[in-house]
Amino acid sequence: MIRITPHITNRILVRMICIMGVAFVINGRVASAKSDLWCRHMILVYSYPTDPEAKKLSAEELKWLAAYCDLDGKPQDFFFDGFLITGFSCGGGRHLLGAGKPAVKTDWDNAARSYTSAAVKVNDAFCLVREALNAPNRKAKIILAIPYPDPRVTSLGSLNFSRHQDRLAMVKWFIDELSKRWNESSAAGKLDASSLVGFYWGREGASAPRTEHGTINDTKLMKDVGSYIHEKGYLFHWIPGFRSGCVFAKTPLIEVGFDCVTQQINYQNPQEPGRPLSIFDEMTEDVHKYKMHGVEMTPNVRETNLNPLIWSWQQVHLANLEAALRLDWKKFPSMTYFDGNSFLRIASDPKTHIYYAKLHKWVKGTLTAQDVNELCDAVITDLTSRGVLSAERLQQINEAKTVLEKLHLMEKPITSASSSQLPRPH
Repeated sequence: MIRITPHITNRILVRMICIMGVAFVINGRVASAKSDLWCRHMILVYSYPTDPEAKKLSAEELKWLAAYCDLDGKPQDFFFDGFLITGFSCGGGRHLLGAGKPAVKTDWDNAARSYTSAAVKVNDAFCLVREALNAPNRKAKIILAIPYPDPRVTSLGSLNFSRHQDRLAMVKWFIDELSKRWNESSAAGKLDASSLVGFYWGREGASAPRTEHGTINDTKLMKDVGSYIHEKGYLFHWIPGFRSGCVFAKTPLIEVGFDCVTQQINYQNPQEPGRPLSIFDEMTEDVHKYKMHGVEMTPNVRETNLNPLIWSWQQVHLANLEAALRLDWKKFPSMTYFDGNSFLRIASDPKTHIYYAKLHKWVKGTLTAQDVNELCDAVITDLTSRGVLSAERLQQINEAKTVLEKLHLMEKPITSASSSQLPRPH
């Protein structure tokens, strides 16, 4: 396994990214990462630290993400190749990313247990799919999330997270704990259909929560964590929050230490007065500008806490796939998808299976403009059945020439605005 060294000067850096792997110039020579470390299409799977086993996704449920299945649940083809196991909300309002009350040591312990347990469930799903598709050597690529050493925590055992070295020590402990648990499960034959390929930095921005000492910039911590992950032979992933990719304007991505970065767009987020469709173009420009690797699409299924501009999650699916074709996202070497826990719920329903099927075509590189038009018709049918479109607006939508125009016309009028911004759930 080739170690990827992120500390390369801009003068000698020539980053070459292909669908099957990553290549960097190191000391004037090209070194290629093995293709089995790289994920082309990675779905987020949530497994929260305090979730009981009975609440976690089963192998039968995860099967719909490991494979594209027909309405009878029979696997027809492989689907996502990467599975990012994450989830940071804890009991008592605590949170492992600093978004609530500071987490305690047992939350870190529970996260390590929960993520490993979820990896075993993904493995079991892949076993089902491998047998159904007669592909015994295919493996799921697993990325495990890393909680955030919140600098508001000044006493966690002997550690004080206001100190850089203590924060780094905690993250190293967690990576080692995950590795130990992975190896134990692997030795027991529970991960035969999976490979651990990387770790994911969970916090979505580069600045820490404000403390009595001010705000801490996390760039150095990210860099040191990345170095440790590379020493272990894995890749380091990040999915920065909306517009957070601009951190790379000051410190180039390669110097921060990440190997794979996909930019959030989150058209569905309930940010007042509403996120416009133009954010797809804007965030795509940021990906190119800051040399990130792709974007995060949002096949998220929820009827509440939506962008105030839209009526339904179906519009979000359509907007993502319309942008994917129009903005040529197939050229990006990596894509992430938020989130698998909700997305799989639409797969077995005849009314919504089309959304599942069209996303599979995108992942496989076979999505066409006709597919997007068909999905647009399905969205219009859904909104019409909800009674939210006037006859005049429906006529305007039907007369519009492009799907993007139709999407604009589907949006609802906003009568009030505020400056509040709500992050996506963790």
